[in-house]
Amino acid sequence: MKLYQNSKIIATLEKIGACLGENKKTHKIEMLGNLWELKDDRNNLIDNLILDFEVKVFNAEMLMVVCKKFKRKLALSDEEVEIIADNQEELEQQRIVLDIKG
Repeated sequence: MKLYQNSKIIATLEKIGACLGENKKTHKIEMLGNLWELKDDRNNLIDNLILDFEVKVFNAEMLMVVCKKFKRKLALSDEEVEIIADNQEELEQQRIVLDIKG
């Protein structure tokens, strides 16, 4: 999916596979969830995000958290952010607009 602000692409969020890691309770290596890469407009990796397998798609609330957490790294202003899905398996809706002021 692509994130836009003022009609300019500011970031991409792409599912790249599953993530293995240590389960803190069992101390065994397990599949933790789906791994997503957040990249800026120059395709530089900002961070890897892990979503539980139960969470199949992003919703507006989750994207608001991502935008606010990485606001400085993505050089976001207080303008609205528009998120458009490349396919329907990424977002609850094809297009989400967020007001990220504050």
